Amino acid sequence: MNNKNLNICLSYSLNTINNKSLKAQLKNIDIIIMPEMILGGYSVFKEEKDFFITKDEPFIKSLLNFTKENKILLFPGTFPIGHSHKERKNVSLALYNGKIINEYEKIHLFKPLNEHKLFKPGKYTKNFTVNLRCNKVKVGNIICFDLRFPELARKRAKEGMDLLIVQAWWPKEREEIWRTLLKARAIENQTFVIGVNSKNDIHCGKSYVFDPFGNEVKFTTVTKDYEICSIDLSLINSVKKIFDNIKSAKLINDLCK
Repeated sequence: MNNKNLNICLSYSLNTINNKSLKAQLKNIDIIIMPEMILGGYSVFKEEKDFFITKDEPFIKSLLNFTKENKILLFPGTFPIGHSHKERKNVSLALYNGKIINEYEKIHLFKPLNEHKLFKPGKYTKNFTVNLRCNKVKVGNIICFDLRFPELARKRAKEGMDLLIVQAWWPKEREEIWRTLLKARAIENQTFVIGVNSKNDIHCGKSYVFDPFGNEVKFTTVTKDYEICSIDLSLINSVKKIFDNIKSAKLINDLCK
C-alpha cells in the first residue's frame, strides 16, 4: 500500500535550503514552496525598474542541482522572467530531479500595484504530475491575485488536481480575504490548497494549508525561515466518496471547457 502522507515545507528565503536545521530534515520532505517575488518583492523595481532574469541564471542551476541531489519538488518562488523588461512575466517554476518540469505565468495582474505596467499577463498552462513517495501527485498552481478568480482553480480541478499551490505577496490588511479564499478553493474543488505568503515584508500576512474538507492543516515545525506540515492525500478520496463537486457541477463545467 502506498504511503499517502506528504511532508510540505513552506520556505521564506532562497537561502533556507542551506539552513542546517532544514538540511537535517530534507530526507523526509517531499515539496518545498516559496512565495511570490522571492528576490525582494516589488521593491526591486523601485531600485531597478528594468530588472528581469532568464532561466539560465546560475542560482537557478544551483536550485536544479539541489532538487536532483535531494529528490525534492521545489517551487522557488516566482521571478520576473523574460528576454527583456518589456517581455517579462511573473513566472512560477517547478523544479524536480534537476529539471524545470513546469512553468506557470501569472494571468491576473493586480492593477492597484501597477502590476500591469511591470509584467505581461501570462497564458494558462495545464497541471502536471510528479511521482512522490510512489504516489502520482497532480499539481496545479496559481499566483496571488489569481486566487480571486474561482474559474481558474476550477479549471485546474476539472483536469484532475491533488494540490493547488498559491504563491503570494498578500498584505495582512486583507488577511481574512486571503484565508477565506484559500479555504473556499479547497472546499469547492475538494483538493489540498497550500497558500505560501511572504515573510520578507512586515506588511504581508500568514501562510495557510487547507485540506479537501476545508480544515486548516497545522504546522508541525515552525521557525523564522520555514514551516513544515504533513498532508494525507487519502482525504481527497474520502471527501469525494460523500459527493464529488467536479462531477456534480453543471453550469461551471460548460463555462470552463
